[in-house]
Amino acid sequence: GGLVMVGDGVNDAPALAAATAGISLASQADGALSATAVEGSDVLVLRQARDPDGDEDLLRVAWILSVSRTARRLVAQNVFLALGSIVGASTLTLVSNIPLWLGVLLHEGTTVLVAL
Repeated sequence: GGLVMVGDGVNDAPALAAATAGISLASQADGALSATAVEGSDVLVLRQARDPDGDEDLLRVAWILSVSRTARRLVAQNVFLALGSIVGASTLTLVSNIPLWLGVLLHEGTTVLVAL
């Protein structure tokens, strides 16, 4: 667990920096972003041209949280798949009479499959 802080990145930059994940709803002024918004937050949510008032900012924050949960789940699946393939390839190489080079090839092949 942790704390997600959502702010504008100007007057709440210390809170954004102290949070586990700081999300800044930064608005561009003359094409430039506030330095405190960029440095104090982990994620910048910029306003789109079709939404000048920023009415959809909170919808974009919900979307960002959804994408981060999906990415975290995929990373965990890949780590467990990689560990399982390494243990399986190593066990097969040690228990059976296959040559070491074939065991290494099996290990590397499963690593490539996990990466795909």
